[in-house]
Amino acid sequence: MRARTKNAKTYHLRVFHALLFTTHYSLYTKHMIRLSGKHSGHIFHVIYLVGFFFALHMALPEYISSSFIGERAGEQWVGIFYTLASLMSILTLVAIPGFLSRFGVYKIIVTTSIVQTLVLIGLSTNPGLMLSGLFFIVFFVGSVLTYFSLDIILEHNTENAKTGRLRGGYFTILNLAWVVSPFIVILVLTDSDYWKIYAISAALMALVAGLTLIHFRGFKDPAYARVPFWNTLSVIYRRKHVRGIFLSNILLHFFYAWMVIYMPIYLHEHIGFPWSEIGIMFGIMLLPFVLFELPAGRLADERYGEKGILAIGFLVMAAATATLPFIQGAEFIIWTVALFATRIGASLVEIMNETYFFKHIESADTDILSLFKTTRPFSYLIAPALGVVTLLLVPYKFIFLVLAIVVLAGAFVALRLTHAQ
Repeated sequence: MRARTKNAKTYHLRVFHALLFTTHYSLYTKHMIRLSGKHSGHIFHVIYLVGFFFALHMALPEYISSSFIGERAGEQWVGIFYTLASLMSILTLVAIPGFLSRFGVYKIIVTTSIVQTLVLIGLSTNPGLMLSGLFFIVFFVGSVLTYFSLDIILEHNTENAKTGRLRGGYFTILNLAWVVSPFIVILVLTDSDYWKIYAISAALMALVAGLTLIHFRGFKDPAYARVPFWNTLSVIYRRKHVRGIFLSNILLHFFYAWMVIYMPIYLHEHIGFPWSEIGIMFGIMLLPFVLFELPAGRLADERYGEKGILAIGFLVMAAATATLPFIQGAEFIIWTVALFATRIGASLVEIMNETYFFKHIESADTDILSLFKTTRPFSYLIAPALGVVTLLLVPYKFIFLVLAIVVLAGAFVALRLTHAQ
């Protein structure tokens, strides 16, 4: 009985610390909003706060979902569920201009928030294989829809001259959630009791639904463009600057996909790091997304433009990634510094991609925006297939050298872009 009481006290203390941690960083968002500019009124406070809670609800399960599925069905089902979720996301994004024209952003965010809350509660009950897979796919697709809809609200309220600053602030807030999420997982998770993470994620999404009901009810949707899919592809191909930034974003998410899939396995199985050290390493690794995106967005707006910073980001990514196969042994500091450097480059590329793209479209261009958002699931479809082929040709560690060469191509793509107006 004493042991059970002690365990209960320990669990409640961990939950309290996690909630305290979350509250601290949500208050920090107000400081970041002030840094993004004086023009940030009430709507930006709400968008940034909703974005933080939404990103945190996505980030928490990211670290445990593959293990959750793998323990129930075997590792082979993990790839199947992620592939199905990516395919469904692509199909949904292609169709989303029609959904927006019919229902509007407000109804979509409210509906997807409530549905995600319910499926996350469902996942917290430890359901069987098929229900777990169904709930996971709905959660994955719903997150894509919500993220897309929040982008429209932000774009609708942003002037071109301030895009870099505001998107830099917004992405800093989102990435802050991703940085703190591993530490919340460490505080809450004991053994394989994943239900706690899904329960916290459900509570966060319920909060998103509540804030949306209160603050976004009066949002006036623009007249959304409804262009046939193949016509949209033709428009993108003819617009050189948009075509180039699409390719840049595919390369970035290809980098993310290979790193997410292959780096944890390499560090744990081949180098020999324990998961506790890998978690800390990854938390530090993600800090550049918080530290550099806001100032980089400001520099793009006020001085240098996106083109040069984007090329520099790809060069830093490629150089840092190329060093990874040659690091010997489980040297925590060396690995942490190397991975941190890769994300310095990635943070610059991420915010420049977003800023450049949104300076070339309007909030009504949902056909182009929906295809832009498919670059992530598309990358997660092709990355594993190309990874399998690569591993047949080279030793495991040299896949990161191949990745560096692929990323290097992004610098040439960046240099061919025109300067955003």
